Amino acid sequence: MKSTIAFALALIFLGGCTSQTSTFVVDNETDETLENAVIFQDDDATELGSIEPGQSKRLQFRTFSENTYTLKYIRGGEEFSANLCYQGVNYPADGVVTISETGPSIVCK
Repeated sequence: MKSTIAFALALIFLGGCTSQTSTFVVDNETDETLENAVIFQDDDATELGSIEPGQSKRLQFRTFSENTYTLKYIRGGEEFSANLCYQGVNYPADGVVTISETGPSIVCK
């Protein structure tokens, strides 16, 4: 019994079985299509594809450790990149990225 309690406490304090789901919403408020939109989670890439004017795309990540996120896209033939929210251990990185004529605006929750 004592070993079970000790193991459970170790998991709680060390985050051994903790996982988080991070969610990003990308809103295209420009008058151009965003091409080849990709969100990078450290070295892994998840494609959003094209995002039409006025369209939003939502993407969820399930992670087990610290992560950084980067959005890359092409607009009007030019490539853009934006650093997104950071996910710490036990803290999900939910965010909304609004792409406007002046560039990306990021709100992390």
